[in-house]
Amino acid sequence: MTRLIPSPLVAIAVLTVVALGFGLDIRTVGDLGELPSSLPILLLPDVPLTFDTLQIIFPYSIALAAVGLLVSLLTAQIVDDMTDTPSGKSQECIGQGASNIASAMIGGMGAAR
Repeated sequence: MTRLIPSPLVAIAVLTVVALGFGLDIRTVGDLGELPSSLPILLLPDVPLTFDTLQIIFPYSIALAAVGLLVSLLTAQIVDDMTDTPSGKSQECIGQGASNIASAMIGGMGAAR
């Protein structure tokens, strides 16, 4: 519409009104399953801790960690160049690794930025 109101926001609002107005049967988050009502508990993954398991998981985990770190570091470099300020790349790597490990311990998925 204008530069003041982003077009994706207008599209969401218009489609919401259309869906409610016509009574369309649209899937919601509640239709996909029940959301937990408690905080996650700390636990280890339910996989056998053997060398065979490590051989299966290790190549994928290294590839995902490398892609995630590269995306984060390239984004940090672009922001550094745009703002003419330095950032702590090693802190970024340590923080991302620690948060992904903590996330996995409560059943979450690792992510980058």
